[in-house]
Amino acid sequence: MGKKIRVGLIRCDTHALYYGPQIEEHDALLFDLPVPMDQPSQYSWMRGGNHFYFYTGYSDPTAITVPTVEGFEITRLWDQNRSAAELAAKIFLGKPRVCESPDQVSDNVDLVMLCDCNGDGRDHLELAAPGLIKGVPTFVDKPFAHCVEDVRNLLDLSERYAAPVMSLSIMQAVPAARIFRQRIEE
Repeated sequence: MGKKIRVGLIRCDTHALYYGPQIEEHDALLFDLPVPMDQPSQYSWMRGGNHFYFYTGYSDPTAITVPTVEGFEITRLWDQNRSAAELAAKIFLGKPRVCESPDQVSDNVDLVMLCDCNGDGRDHLELAAPGLIKGVPTFVDKPFAHCVEDVRNLLDLSERYAAPVMSLSIMQAVPAARIFRQRIEE
């Protein structure tokens, strides 16, 4: 295989730790319970909330049971809560660089993923703009933006700097949701 696609993750929330383990090597046991129960945590993945998506063979909690995608590597990440970013980097075997600001995430990468598990898209223009201006293809988690004006601005940046931009809900890609949708006709 050729050169890997270098990915920068903006926001280390539950969606980032849903996408990430499918494309990057990680410590399965640390991912299972990265923050002890007696310590505060910001995101559900910090309590093992995402481990069960990928590791359902109870006799071996280190054997991933879902397909993974090769050809990617997470090289940069950022979260407004630096400790969440540092913990995510540790789960990804210390490979990604923890950035000081979201605009650094788009330096020396081939793809930016702006993750958003619970937000309303209000900050998506601000967070996606630096990468788009640098011409980096950018994935924006749902919702694409908070208002139509921001959508227009994101699309304008994408066109002006020849940086492809894509947005969708994780529910369009989760295998269980796809199977459930097929059951509706039944």
